Amino acid sequence: MVTIPIEKVANPPLIDALKRGNLDAAKALISKPATDVNEKGLFGHTALMWAAVKGDVELVQMLIDRHADINAKDDDDQTAYDLIKYSSRTEVQSKILEMLKKK
Repeated sequence: MVTIPIEKVANPPLIDALKRGNLDAAKALISKPATDVNEKGLFGHTALMWAAVKGDVELVQMLIDRHADINAKDDDDQTAYDLIKYSSRTEVQSKILEMLKKK
């Protein structure tokens, strides 16, 4: 039996907005200084991972501008780039690769 800690039964508001496709809410949350853009949700996913998977270059850039950790890994040891490297999200791939080269 798998036990999930009580604090991990829901995603943080930013990740929830991204997951549901509520981009206006996600943008509003990203722009708030109090929002932790590196907070992990279920399975260790970050907002950057969700924005990358959704293929939203604008949100990826907003998160990077807010210092989202492009090297963060989920519970399966995957980064945002790992999650999309075999997808058709070439614009997002390029943006993340560009940031990886700068580090």
